[in-house]
Amino acid sequence: MTSGRGANYGMTDQLAALRWVQDNIMAFGGNPRKLFSRVILMSGSAFSPWAMVDTPENYAQQAASQLNCPLGTNFLDCVRNTSIEDVLKVRNYFVTTLG
Repeated sequence: MTSGRGANYGMTDQLAALRWVQDNIMAFGGNPRKLFSRVILMSGSAFSPWAMVDTPENYAQQAASQLNCPLGTNFLDCVRNTSIEDVLKVRNYFVTTLG
């Protein structure tokens, strides 16, 4: 899993969503000027029990196994090409563990 690629695509997704709104707001009657001046991204506490998992690699391995995505060089490509329905099914397994 440590292929040198960043693993947190949440920020990239949020940035893409903000750009989409900026690019398409006029179609909904909005004004793209001064739509955003700053953004505050908030998340849970780093001290939450789910954030203090001793072996996060184990969770990644379990998720990879349930998604039929082998760990290794093609892992991220496999996960990215997995349907959202399958990802959500696997997510349900980890909800009680990770909060």
